[in-house]
Amino acid sequence: KHHIFSYTHTSKGIVFVGGQLTVLTDPEPVTAHLGTNVHLNCLFKVGKPQVELTSLAVQWFFNGEKVAEYSNEVHIYSPGVAISEQGLKDGNASLVLTDVRVAHEGDFVCSILYVPDKKERTVTLKVKVLHQFSKSFASNEATELICNVDGYYPKLISVRWLRDGVTQHGSQHNMMRRNEDGTFNITSTYTLTPTDKDKNIWYACRVDHTALMEPLQTKFTLEFKSEYKLHRDGKVFLALKFYQKLFILALVALVILGVWVILWRKAKPEISNIKQLPGPEKSSVMFQLDISNFYPQKITIQW
Repeated sequence: KHHIFSYTHTSKGIVFVGGQLTVLTDPEPVTAHLGTNVHLNCLFKVGKPQVELTSLAVQWFFNGEKVAEYSNEVHIYSPGVAISEQGLKDGNASLVLTDVRVAHEGDFVCSILYVPDKKERTVTLKVKVLHQFSKSFASNEATELICNVDGYYPKLISVRWLRDGVTQHGSQHNMMRRNEDGTFNITSTYTLTPTDKDKNIWYACRVDHTALMEPLQTKFTLEFKSEYKLHRDGKVFLALKFYQKLFILALVALVILGVWVILWRKAKPEISNIKQLPGPEKSSVMFQLDISNFYPQKITIQW
């Protein structure tokens, strides 16, 4: 028996036609975010109102390895994947992938056999993630503004520093690292020495990444008073310089307290009147002097 194969393109995807078997897959790569669940669509029609499961066999492959199949019953060979047997009766051989990881990115092959026709189609999965964004500040004479973005994928990312909306150049250092799960993190450091010109000026760390619908930006201001302070989201963070002076004052107070304790513990000796006493011989005389309530122990007495 000879089969004539053809295909047509629709707004919903590509429909492959072979004999009575037609297969509908996603027209473009499927995009999923890290840690989410995703459906890899593989829909089919057999030219009959009802799918005969006894004539159907479905297999899913990833990187050449079989991850799931249906042959009289569903068999799963890889954790986190599923096929619905009820869905197969309705012409739905889609693969459900749970807790998407970076390692899941690639081509999944859906193979459908409906006797006597067989079709294999590829569904491409792209993984994107940008799930953590944090900032920290340290200020001294030279201030480092630190912007950390963690757990993003793919690797390409743009981190910029803005001053009143104007991109800053020359004082930025970026360090990128790869995480164990295949995602990336980047730490961007911008160094500046605040001056009066920075009073009430806002700075921002701006992140552009393909996983973002729009750039992520968080801004803050440097406000100068007797000691400058960093303001972020309405909360005031005292600059490090203030704490340094506070520490020095506490240290001086501790030294003064120690000296005061030492001086306080010194006590002036109390001296009694000199007493004349008979000596051991008739021609000798003894003099007695009592000294009490003195501190420390060391003392010198001279006659």
